[in-house]
Amino acid sequence: MKDILNFIQIDKNLATAGQPTKQQFKQIAKKGYEVVINLSMNKKGILKEEDKIVMRNGMIYYHIPITWQKPELERLELFLETLKMLQKQKKKIFI
Repeated sequence: MKDILNFIQIDKNLATAGQPTKQQFKQIAKKGYEVVINLSMNKKGILKEEDKIVMRNGMIYYHIPITWQKPELERLELFLETLKMLQKQKKKIFI
């Protein structure tokens, strides 16, 4: 996992990183991650058909675009509610 850009293991069920490659999503799934939450607004920064790649690897995909320069409260609340729900379900989450 250390070859994934800016990978940080927060706890045993939560990690974050920069944009993974198609091959790295396979690696993420093999490590037991069940859910991917994509917070990127930048379509250029998103892997083409990222949602399909994630789902083909057996993971659930959420895209909650956040504008980093001026985040919207509603999107932050949606992200936090989604994260809380998934953590209650004891899902292994990759952000």
